[in-house]
Amino acid sequence: MRVMGKIGGQSITILIDTGSTHNFLDPAVFEKAKLHADCVDKVKVRVASGELLSSVGRCKEVRVKIQGVIFVVDVHVLVLAGCDMVLGMQWLRELGTVLWNFNKLSMKFSKDGKEVSLQGLVATKLIEEGSLSQFNKLESRGVVLQVVEGEEVDSAATKAEVPRDLQELLDQFSEVFQEPKGLPPTRSHDHSIPLVSNAKPISQRPYRYPYFQKDEIERIVEELLSSGVIRPSHSPYSSPVLLLVRKADGTW
Repeated sequence: MRVMGKIGGQSITILIDTGSTHNFLDPAVFEKAKLHADCVDKVKVRVASGELLSSVGRCKEVRVKIQGVIFVVDVHVLVLAGCDMVLGMQWLRELGTVLWNFNKLSMKFSKDGKEVSLQGLVATKLIEEGSLSQFNKLESRGVVLQVVEGEEVDSAATKAEVPRDLQELLDQFSEVFQEPKGLPPTRSHDHSIPLVSNAKPISQRPYRYPYFQKDEIERIVEELLSSGVIRPSHSPYSSPVLLLVRKADGTW
């Protein structure tokens, strides 16, 4: 959940993250607010990309104002992406019992004997060009507009062009480079996986895959079934499904 806050009069975007063990502050905010850090107390953090980053140091008792409420927190100075500050479990544990409403992006808790309610930022959609005329009817209301210059991008143009000599080679041997439509021809020595005598299938729990990969996995499986590369099987032996990282052009 994201909220807006202030450090020393400087507006910042704060990510409240239950998946983060510590509190973090971006170096840009750290320098602007002229804070002081203990360079000895450093931590190493593995971010979502798998990269291991090291913090600059730790700032103690940083005053953060969120929606009119002052919080005093200790933060580690670390380069962040997408926000200026992260408040993790280090901060959430100090709040005690927290009531979350993820539909409304809000959280409630008690601080100094008073009930505090924080409202998260709600993502806004871009206004379509045809909808701008509707704002003429809102004469008695205040409207904030942000003009963004749009540009239609041809997906084909984003792909790297194939060198001419390489394209001629691909055209000359197009049959070799065609997308396979089925299994390769039968060979004199067929592929087989010999099993050890009296071997039993390995007992292993199936692992979960992200929901956004579901449609792509089902599409690939259906494509392999229709081309004859795979077939339905009730064998006790199986292999896991592995879907690689999405490419820049949107494919897998």
